[in-house]
Amino acid sequence: LQPPNFQLVTRLYKLHVQDEWGGDLPMIPDRPDLSVDRYTFYVAGNATWVKIDIRCSKYATALQYQHNPLIKASESEFWTKLDPQETHVQFQCQFSDPLFTNSTEERAYTLKFLRRGEDLWSVPIALMMSEDHGYCSSYKHSGQRAPDQSPYMFVCRTDVAAPKMLGLFNQAWITLSLESMKHDNRYRLNNGLEVTVPIWDSHRKFRLKVNGGAHEIYYDVILSRVSNCTSMTCPSGLPHIDLSHTAAARQRLCHSTTCTEKDQDLCCEAPTPANEGNSSHGGGGG
Repeated sequence: LQPPNFQLVTRLYKLHVQDEWGGDLPMIPDRPDLSVDRYTFYVAGNATWVKIDIRCSKYATALQYQHNPLIKASESEFWTKLDPQETHVQFQCQFSDPLFTNSTEERAYTLKFLRRGEDLWSVPIALMMSEDHGYCSSYKHSGQRAPDQSPYMFVCRTDVAAPKMLGLFNQAWITLSLESMKHDNRYRLNNGLEVTVPIWDSHRKFRLKVNGGAHEIYYDVILSRVSNCTSMTCPSGLPHIDLSHTAAARQRLCHSTTCTEKDQDLCCEAPTPANEGNSSHGGGGG
């Protein structure tokens, strides 16, 4: 019998790592490769555990993780505690068959976990709401702020009890979470994925926390439950604007819990001039 290619039978087939909140960690290189036996991951500064899913080639006969006893190559999920600065994990995909070899053939792999410490102030962050549920606007803070507090804040308006929120950012190594200031609620915002956030009061205050490893910053967030144009009382003779074919919440939401004169242009048809075509100042004739 011809012996197998030991490089192939001990290769890494699958490597998938998540943080303790279920978020996928970016990997360098970004997928298992036959020529690579070292992989690097970046974790958030407040992360304490990672879940590592390893699968060797289907021809491998065993997997040894760290210094643990040998296990089947198909049993591949491990929770690993992270060190404060840098964590190294080692495992081996093994092949042993007396028909082909008198010893165990193995290939060792190393995973390195680093806590990323970048300048978070330079990372653009956007907080958004599902278009049919509401919208968020960014404003500059006035007055004093904490050293780790952004000079900008988000004010989000909605007329639904549980709007869908999402965060957008362009760096894979940061984590984003929305944390309630009053209730013990925390919502992890994976990049571009919607998360339902209940609003029990007319206003809920949150902190949008941006974690990049060595440090963390935050944005103040106010989620407001506001009225919509259906509750607006238009001036006598002015009909409501027909919004039946409009899905965007921005075109129906008033500024506050009650619609006021400030919302008239949004909700009510514009008045028709009483003397259309006549100038109140007289004309210049010929």
